[in-house]
Amino acid sequence: TGEGMYVGCNDATCVVSDSIIENNWIHDTLSATQGDGIEIKKGSHSNVVRDNVIYDTNYPCILVYGTEAQPRNIIEGNVMWNCGDSGIQAAADAVIRNNIVLESPANGLNSQPHQGVTPANLEFVHNTVIGGSPCVRIGSWDGQPGLVFANNAIYCPSGSFAVGGLSGVTVSGNVFEPATGAFPSSGYVTGRSESADFIDVGSKDVYPTPDSPLIGAADVTYGVAVDFNDRARSGAGAGAYEWSQNTNPGWAIGPGFKDSSGGSGVQNPTISLTANPDNVPMDGSTTLNWTTSNADGCAASGDWAGNKPTAGTETVGPLIADSAFSLQCTNANGGSAIAQTSVTVDRSGGGGSGGGGGVFGWLLFAGLLACRRHNA
Repeated sequence: TGEGMYVGCNDATCVVSDSIIENNWIHDTLSATQGDGIEIKKGSHSNVVRDNVIYDTNYPCILVYGTEAQPRNIIEGNVMWNCGDSGIQAAADAVIRNNIVLESPANGLNSQPHQGVTPANLEFVHNTVIGGSPCVRIGSWDGQPGLVFANNAIYCPSGSFAVGGLSGVTVSGNVFEPATGAFPSSGYVTGRSESADFIDVGSKDVYPTPDSPLIGAADVTYGVAVDFNDRARSGAGAGAYEWSQNTNPGWAIGPGFKDSSGGSGVQNPTISLTANPDNVPMDGSTTLNWTTSNADGCAASGDWAGNKPTAGTETVGPLIADSAFSLQCTNANGGSAIAQTSVTVDRSGGGGSGGGGGVFGWLLFAGLLACRRHNA
């Protein structure tokens, strides 16, 4: 069926967990019968999909289902264009942050029931979406738990949004252009135009201009530690980039592998940080697990502290409020990276989600050139 990567098994008959799918170049699945870029099947959990370049796919560039009460998957720092059906489609149980979706012929971002999974425990934060028809499709979010749509930049020349009820959903700090009644007006400010607010959309440079309304528009409550370039966020910029200078200081988007050094020539560490469970009862505990590559030392911040080894496990608790944990790692060459994870405290008296290793355990897909289709 021509997927770039098919991770896990249909209907969770096997699962993949605690894995990193990073720095791959996946393209040209248009002749496949399906042809997703990266598909994370139902039940697979605690995976990180990061810094991939995906384009010209027949099905969504990235598709994630639900984790069946296991910790969430993280989708971050990916760039994609000309994605069939959707740029990113997510049913439930994922944090989707710092991604860029360009030139989508169908849905830009898409979240609705899928294979028996109802949307819940899902965050779209600090993503930049240019185009789509509709640009955002959201269904069955009304009254569901743990749903956040914050600090995104959605520029939609078609003006097309397909959004159902949003009762109980957090909508904050976004920038939309044009204005839309699909989201509450209190949850966004209106941009000016693609040409005024980004450096050069036609060249895939969606770094903000110096006077872009994205700068300072975000709600810091839902901020993340780094941006698409893996550079520390120092302000409250909406979208995938944090503005710091008049030109994009990072990698120029295009076919090929993403430059994970952010264009600086310095290779940054990579970090995987997860909390298991990521939803606990009052006074409950969670176990933080982290691994790194190309790191010489790490330091914790947020709701934990101190120097940490480059890989480890630590139990934290009792927790009495929602908590966020950050880990910054550096190397001797001047590289630096930050990872975050969060834990929700259930004050209703319900239990948290359990953990569990996947059938495939630790799995690394890195540096692959996938799915170039050749005709016989």
